[in-house]
Amino acid sequence: MSYMKLSVIKIISVLSFLMICSVDRDDLPVFIYIIFGLFQFINDIVSLSFSQHTILWEGIAMIPLIGTLYIFASSGKFKDRYLMLFCFIALLSILFSLIVPSIFYKDNISKLRLSFIIPFIIFVIGSIYTLLLVFKNNKE
Repeated sequence: MSYMKLSVIKIISVLSFLMICSVDRDDLPVFIYIIFGLFQFINDIVSLSFSQHTILWEGIAMIPLIGTLYIFASSGKFKDRYLMLFCFIALLSILFSLIVPSIFYKDNISKLRLSFIIPFIIFVIGSIYTLLLVFKNNKE
């Protein structure tokens, strides 16, 4: 297994995860939500005024998401295979926790667009292929 091939597939997986668009009416990619959440959280902390507004705490959830993406992209050795599997499951669960409620409650199943389907399929196939390569390679 070539480490370069594995790196390219992981980069494609991470980029496709960041390009997955929401199912809601906004139809924005995940990286826009990450940037907006972090910006709003930092802005609320810096301009802290308890009497005027509350802190957008959803922005702090973006920090573990960025960390999970980084760990998934940076690990690739045989000894990190279970960590990569955990990161894939965590990223997939994040997607499902964001997508499934909006599908069931807003009847958006008919509104699934190619901007969601294509990056999602690329992310899942690329990540599973990466995991298969890492689990198959039993050398250090």
